[in-house]
Amino acid sequence: FQAEDGIRDTSVTGVQTCALPISTQKGDVNLYNFALERLLPLRDAFSNDVIFLEALGLAFYRSDQVEKAIDAWEQILNIDPNHTQSLLDLGSYFEREGQLGRAEEYLARYVRIKPHDIDGNFRLSLVKGQLLEVDTAIEYANKALELNPRNWEVRRWLATLYRDSGQGEKMQETQKLLDKINQNRLRIEASQ
Repeated sequence: FQAEDGIRDTSVTGVQTCALPISTQKGDVNLYNFALERLLPLRDAFSNDVIFLEALGLAFYRSDQVEKAIDAWEQILNIDPNHTQSLLDLGSYFEREGQLGRAEEYLARYVRIKPHDIDGNFRLSLVKGQLLEVDTAIEYANKALELNPRNWEVRRWLATLYRDSGQGEKMQETQKLLDKINQNRLRIEASQ
């Protein structure tokens, strides 16, 4: 289960973990400070527990202690180098902060593990585009569209990549599809 606020409830453990790509809102800082007061005394006892570290990373992140959150997520990767949620969280965070080399590292690892993930492919495309690796950015954007052809945001990004790479015909083709998707969306909204 993944709520709109980006908190994922893992029903097996009952522990909530972070899902940064869905939401970057910090939420109620006081609530997360309260959580930290309860979690920090347990840190040594659970220093190798991935689920505990996920909760700790979320509490740090949501209470505006980003460096400590990054430390918790990197500690998770020391325990489990293929922990996809930490890879995606770190890659997404560094992409938003403009630290593209670090973002690329984490997102590339994530996509290698989960090659059929729309969000991972799209985020890696964004990073590659910002690094001016346009052909590679187009590949990842196309992969994301293969997984969800109706994704408006990815298609809009792809049109931008085509424009920037001088592929005007492909840009126009993509723009026509965007216009159709938008017209359908507006029709649906008007009928509701």
